[in-house]
Amino acid sequence: MGLRFSRAACVAAIIAATAVLGQTAADAGSAAGDPPPKDPTATSGAPGAVSSPRSLVLVIHEGRDASTSVVLRCAPQQGGTHPRTAEACALLGTVGGDLRKLKAQVGTACPAMYEPLTVTASGVWDGRMVMTSRTFGNKCEMRSTLGPVADVRS
Repeated sequence: MGLRFSRAACVAAIIAATAVLGQTAADAGSAAGDPPPKDPTATSGAPGAVSSPRSLVLVIHEGRDASTSVVLRCAPQQGGTHPRTAEACALLGTVGGDLRKLKAQVGTACPAMYEPLTVTASGVWDGRMVMTSRTFGNKCEMRSTLGPVADVRS
């Protein structure tokens, strides 16, 4: 069974990607042939320097109709509507923006209740389109695995 994304999630991803890529293009200079300005975060191999766009729309689907969405912009500047941007960006940076690669914290005891949640991430990460989805048995499992990424309520 393949991944299925709602129309709203796909549209949100396209809007986020367009905004990030549009910002990057606008920063490149207005006159034809002008070289793009040097990205201040990509200076001489500085630790943690990121020059490629990193922007995701995260949607947490709870039940049939309930969902929460936020924009997480990690580069070239951090921002968006995610309340814990810095921590979420740092964690996703360790796995290339792929939710599926995050592992649950060892020693977390979650109740054996089945109240499924699906988290989708759509957007751009280091120049590639990202569309991933991951389902958890309950909120505890989601938080144990996604940490600050799942903390979308301010």
